[in-house]
Amino acid sequence: HYVWRLLLLYIVKGIFLMLLLGVALLGVSLIVLGYYLVTIDTTSYYPLAFTCLGWIFSVYGVIAVVRYYFAYRMTAYIAFDRINRDPDNYPGTLAIIKDSIALMKGHKWRLFLLDVSFILWYLLILMTFGLAYIYVLPYTNASEVVFYEQLKKA
Repeated sequence: HYVWRLLLLYIVKGIFLMLLLGVALLGVSLIVLGYYLVTIDTTSYYPLAFTCLGWIFSVYGVIAVVRYYFAYRMTAYIAFDRINRDPDNYPGTLAIIKDSIALMKGHKWRLFLLDVSFILWYLLILMTFGLAYIYVLPYTNASEVVFYEQLKKA
């Protein structure tokens, strides 16, 4: 029964991130439109306006996706805690996402630095054509669980 709740959580989280990614893709399409308009009309300011607006949308979209990606990272751990504590009193998908955002407030940079610390491990995965993933995945997941437990205590 809890599997469906977690699946719904991942689907809703993915939809939110895809909507934000849509803003970045809109920006890229505006940039392409601006470059196309330059080839048609070189005397107008419209191509420059579309290109600048596209860059603004693209940068904002990418920043928003990264920010909310890190804000939503603790949703699975919060959901597991809530299900294990009281399976009959599950607060719902949006409440878990809001709790993850509140929990990660001021801690996104620390989680980013934790992810950056695994860059050499990810390179090892590439060099071994994915074979090292068997070792690296539990290692990274365990470190993320420890990060979550530290956030809960704080």
